[in-house]
Amino acid sequence: MSALYNPRNYNYTALRRQLRNNPTPAEKRLWQHLRKRRFLGLKFRRQESIGRYIVDFFCYEKMLVVEVDGDIHNLHEQKEYDCIRTTFLNERNIKVVRLTNDEVLYTIDGALKRLEREILAPPLAPPNGGGTIGSLPLGGMSLLRNDRVGNLRGSGFLLIPPTSRAKRTPKLSQ
Repeated sequence: MSALYNPRNYNYTALRRQLRNNPTPAEKRLWQHLRKRRFLGLKFRRQESIGRYIVDFFCYEKMLVVEVDGDIHNLHEQKEYDCIRTTFLNERNIKVVRLTNDEVLYTIDGALKRLEREILAPPLAPPNGGGTIGSLPLGGMSLLRNDRVGNLRGSGFLLIPPTSRAKRTPKLSQ
């Protein structure tokens, strides 16, 4: 079994708390529109852990991550990291929407309209393999948590490979 959530037993609680207590001006502005189900009646969480990554905003109902990117995301190394991170999230059927600081700070209405279009767009196609939990395809894997199934908060997620559905026939000795 391999761990999906906090694969190396990282404890992100303190870091997530620090990030929530010290948001960038753009994150703070966007949060005022997303918090308390103000945006389309959807619940968003700030600085949420998914795997080994901490995302800016996460909506579990829509399996959507919203990232607010500053100028550092224009650097080549950061773009590579962002691509790997986005691939990781997309493989788990989580859509990633990237907004720039300028979009949020200077044209918040446009940023919110873009976010609304992304939410209303069709969800990501499930990867081959087909295992699901609720409506979350996991490429043939099942997601289990020791206290509640399907909640991406806390620790203890395990990735369990599916059992073979093919009937096994016993080998007959000759």
